[in-house]
Order: sequence, then C-alpha cells, then structure tokens
Amino acid sequence: AFSTASLKEIVRDGAPFDANNPPFVPGFDNPPQNALGLKTVAMDAVQHPDIHYNLHNLYGYSEQNITAQALQAFRKKRAFSISRSTFPGSGVLGGHWLGDNNAQWFDLQMAIPGILAMNIFGITLVGPDICGFNGNSNAELCSRWQQVGAFYPFSRNHNTENDIPQDPTAFGQPTEDISRAALLTRYTLLPYYYTQFYVAHTEGTPVARALIFEFPTSDITTVSGIDQQFLIGPALLISPVLHQGATTVDAYFPSAIWYDYYTGAQLSGSIPGYITLDAPLEKINLHIRGGYIIPTQAPALTTVAARKNPFSLLVALDSNGAAEG
Repeated sequence: AFSTASLKEIVRDGAPFDANNPPFVPGFDNPPQNALGLKTVAMDAVQHPDIHYNLHNLYGYSEQNITAQALQAFRKKRAFSISRSTFPGSGVLGGHWLGDNNAQWFDLQMAIPGILAMNIFGITLVGPDICGFNGNSNAELCSRWQQVGAFYPFSRNHNTENDIPQDPTAFGQPTEDISRAALLTRYTLLPYYYTQFYVAHTEGTPVARALIFEFPTSDITTVSGIDQQFLIGPALLISPVLHQGATTVDAYFPSAIWYDYYTGAQLSGSIPGYITLDAPLEKINLHIRGGYIIPTQAPALTTVAARKNPFSLLVALDSNGAAEG
C-alpha cells in the first residue's frame, strides 16, 4: 500500500510506479511455482465486498483507479499511469503494457495481436516492452522492433536491469539511425495520434485497429486472420518486418486507394490482395488510405517543443477525388 506521503514523492520525483506485480501464472502442473496465490494476497483473504478469490482480477483496476484520482488531486492535471494488470474499464483510467516479454522474434510478432486485443477491450494506450524485457536483444531485432514500436499507441523501450543495454544508441549505427527516423516519424504524426485518442475517448473506437475492423465486408477469410499488420485510426497502415533476415514483407491491402507515406506515390498492384514490398533494414512500410486527411507537425526533441512547430495537412484523395479528416 502507498501512503499519501509516499505517493507525493512519486508524483514529485517521477519515480517508477509499478504497483502490481504479475498475477496468477496459468497452469497447475508444477505447484507451488504456479500456485494461484503466488505473489499475491491469499485467496481466502477477506476484503470489503468478498474474498480475494472473487476479486483478484479487479485488483489492478482498483489500484489504477485510486492512482488516477491521487495524481489528479496532487498535480491538478490529467493523470498518466500504465498498469500491467487491467480489467475492462481500465482504459478510462490509464494505459497498459503487455507484461514482461522476451527479446525474441516470436515476442515481436505477438505484440501486434496483444495491442489489437486490448484496443477492442477499450484499453487503447497499450504496447509491449520494445526490444524485449527479458534476455539480451541484438541489433537486427532491436532495429526492427524500434521501427514498428514507434507506431504502437504506447511506445516504450524497456528491459530488465541485468541484461545488456538496448536503448536506441546501444547497438550503434545503423540501429541508432533507424530508431531516430522511426521516432521522428511518430513525432510528425502526433497530431493524428492525439486525434485518434480523442475519438477513442468520445466514441469508444480503437486507436490501433485490425484490418477487419475497418474492412468488415472484405474477404472475411483473409482479412480476419491478419495480425501482422495494423492500422492507426482509419487511415495509417503499418506493415512491419517481423522475421529475422527478411528484406521484403508481404502486405495485404484491402479495397481502397493507398499511397506510400514517404513518397506520396499511389500504390499499384492487385488490390485487394497481397503485395510484396521492399523492406531493407532501414525501412518500415507505411501507407495512407485514400479519402483521409492526416494532420502532422514538424518534429522536435520533445513534445513540448514540437507543439510550437507549424502544422501541415497530408491529403490523400479517394477514387472520387475527395478526402476528409
């Protein structure tokens, strides 16, 4: 438990706030390592409404709720917190990170389904530990993860204290240049991200979206199974490399006009359908959907500085020569 005094210190000094450690690890095959009460309150502990067994999944929600209230009371601003343990409704209170993952290609691949699922649950500010939390990352894995991670709703490189450093400069160039380019693109798109979070707040729509969410009448068999690409809002399609050594990516494009984010060139090929895109190590493929207007802003080293820079509008016309946003 946190006293008012200790929480004030956290708020003032910016110390990490990790109030909820991992709950139950599934599987009863190896007790007591996987016991239901591992690292938590005893299951028969009596709490105000019921025993802990019936309230365990609400524990993280309750912590985040009181944390949000305390932060707003002390700082007189909107609260920001992320929690490893969440429950439906937690998205109103703060964000979620996907737990202690591993520095492996499999974990990079599984991050997108996790983000898409949490967004459907109404928890939109979500992302994994970029480059992996447990184990030593490497230049190629971290470069690819920094690329796609720059476009997660919640973007954070984070690892455990006993493994090698993996910040954007840890592996030298080209990882440093790749990370910088991806993060500057994210900062350029922050007005669009902010808009999507506002729409999520007012209308309940996801920020990160599966293709099936935006294109429910497409080839349902194909589109419903795509979890290696994702959209931010309705208009920005991210098609990352998620496999070691790959220099191309087979990306699916639903029925629409699509433009290359970097060049503005209209995508040609069999649409709807899969198109093989060049994806050298220094590139992540981004496409804009025709019919939408995306607000952008010149990037800077901090969001405080970026907010003072000029705005621009990226207009992508649909087949009727129209766009909105």
